[in-house]
Amino acid sequence: MSQRNRALIVVAVLILIAAALGWVGLRQQRIQPSAEAPEDGFIHIYADSAFIANVAPVDFTSLPATSFQDAEEGKTQEGPWLRDLILLYVPEKALRASSTITVSGARNGNVKTHTVTWGQALEDSNWLVLDVSGSGDAIKLTSVLPDLDTRDEWVQGINRIEIVTR
Repeated sequence: MSQRNRALIVVAVLILIAAALGWVGLRQQRIQPSAEAPEDGFIHIYADSAFIANVAPVDFTSLPATSFQDAEEGKTQEGPWLRDLILLYVPEKALRASSTITVSGARNGNVKTHTVTWGQALEDSNWLVLDVSGSGDAIKLTSVLPDLDTRDEWVQGINRIEIVTR
């Protein structure tokens, strides 16, 4: 066997090994944490039960904002889309229309949790918007969805977002 043929065989084997490792990596892809542990004063983001990020309310100002008029009082609700925040920490290819996003918060002793699907978050007409409070220290989830369209139903003082991709 010539030196050239041996080199071609080695290159072919290396390419096959690289392709196999890449395929295995794609099949076993998991969301990697961006932080070590939840910290007080932050919104804690989890994906498939794994803690992945601490987000400060001030971090929301860097995301593109949108706004809508709420039907209850006709006031402008303004902030980033919920989906834009999720996409900062979870790859879009890991999400399906049926993936769930559970937002939890507490404000003035009132604890609320609301779950939406990724499909709902993608629909502009649902207006799933993360509105920063006037003081800039808290976030609320606003929407026009039937079970999330009034101030009593909004999740205020968000402290946890749990994404289930499966």
